[in-house]
Amino acid sequence: MAHARVVEQKYNCTICKELKDPVTLPCGHNYCKACINGYWDQGVFVCSQCRQSFTPRLVLGTNTVLVYAMDKIKQTAIHEAGHKEISGMFAEMNAMMPHLRIILQQSIESQSQAPNAASTSQAAPAPEPSVVVEDDDEDNDEDDENA
Repeated sequence: MAHARVVEQKYNCTICKELKDPVTLPCGHNYCKACINGYWDQGVFVCSQCRQSFTPRLVLGTNTVLVYAMDKIKQTAIHEAGHKEISGMFAEMNAMMPHLRIILQQSIESQSQAPNAASTSQAAPAPEPSVVVEDDDEDNDEDDENA
């Protein structure tokens, strides 16, 4: 990304420090079309960097090669920045791995010890349920006795 900034600074417009709709003068210096035309609207048709004169005033067209090159530089810078960000995340994850392994090992050990403790202790068997039947019909008992 730093390389992209250096390249951009080298080719940027010296008037606005950016490069929108770039034009290249015959002397090789680059400007935004609006910036150099605004500069030349003052009546002096010279390069603001090297002072080379251009009389009569030039009609400037967009430098499409420079537009393409700057787009590629920006795409590369974005790609490199994304790659560095992802690499940084992996580095952080790798740094955390020993700690995660310890935590995982402790968790496994505590889970494996819990069932053993329950199986080794002698628990009393659960009492069997008792069934109690109540006779609501006392008249039937008397009938059974009389019979």
